[in-house]
Amino acid sequence: MAATLDEVVADIQRIPRDARENRFTQRPRWPMIVLRSLKGWTGPKTVDGKPVEGTFRAHQVAVTDFATHPEHIKILEQWMKSYRPEELFDVNGRLVAELTELAPKGERRMGANPHANGGLLLRDLKMPDFRDYAVTLPAPGAVRAEATRVQGELIRDVLKLNIEARNFRVFSPDETASNRWNAVFEVTNRCSTADLTAIDDHIAPDGRVMEMLSEHQCEGWLGGNLLTGRHGFFSCYEAFMHIVDSMFNQHAKHVRDRVRPQRGMHHGLQYGRRAADGYAHRGARSGRDSVPAAARADDRAGAPTAHLLPFRPARFVGGLR
Repeated sequence: MAATLDEVVADIQRIPRDARENRFTQRPRWPMIVLRSLKGWTGPKTVDGKPVEGTFRAHQVAVTDFATHPEHIKILEQWMKSYRPEELFDVNGRLVAELTELAPKGERRMGANPHANGGLLLRDLKMPDFRDYAVTLPAPGAVRAEATRVQGELIRDVLKLNIEARNFRVFSPDETASNRWNAVFEVTNRCSTADLTAIDDHIAPDGRVMEMLSEHQCEGWLGGNLLTGRHGFFSCYEAFMHIVDSMFNQHAKHVRDRVRPQRGMHHGLQYGRRAADGYAHRGARSGRDSVPAAARADDRAGAPTAHLLPFRPARFVGGLR
């Protein structure tokens, strides 16, 4: 097992190193260890003549009824001693020095890992002036324009200004084009490392647009992007925004509880909520509205962690800052 772990760790280190040195060439095959073991492995094999190891009984309390079955105490004792605690602890019950030395130190500790301390890694986005994207309206009804299409131009320019920093991504459940944010594809592509076909449109391994028909996946990507010190924008239909209410709530509480001077301040979630485009896509038809639902989640978390940008034909809101 130790040799297998060494081999796997070496492969995991080699794959990103090769990508940095030689750029992307093909989709990597990340290693996976499949360990097949009996349920209740290392526990009592039998109790009262009934098999435990490798059966459903191992998922329950394996040994019980010590008052009425004193022989069970002996079974429990043998089970606990099989782990040889005298080799792990000293006479005072402390872990032996050989084992305590294995614990990570400094930035190698999970809670101090700089890659996960997004507040300290955060760098401001370079932002265009949102007023430059205003639609000139000489008279009521004189101009045909779409709010999200105009905002797509702003998002495109955010990507362009931060292309070297590589700290901004767009997340969408396969709706970037249908939500009219098409302008982003003038400067980047959808990200995929799978095999490409002749009919694929704006897809590349280094694309900054993350699309998958799963709001939960997109929310997880967005949250991870922010917690590691980067920025993101999540576009979605209003009827589907509340699908990730619980994930949003968990992220907000996590950020609230993580805020410490030594960790810095995390960036807020950025959502683009597009108004309904038909009967099946109306939030009101589903019995609740996405903005109040998300706002309630934000309020329950006790900290302002999101910016929701509702887009309707009559108005345009630029909320990235």
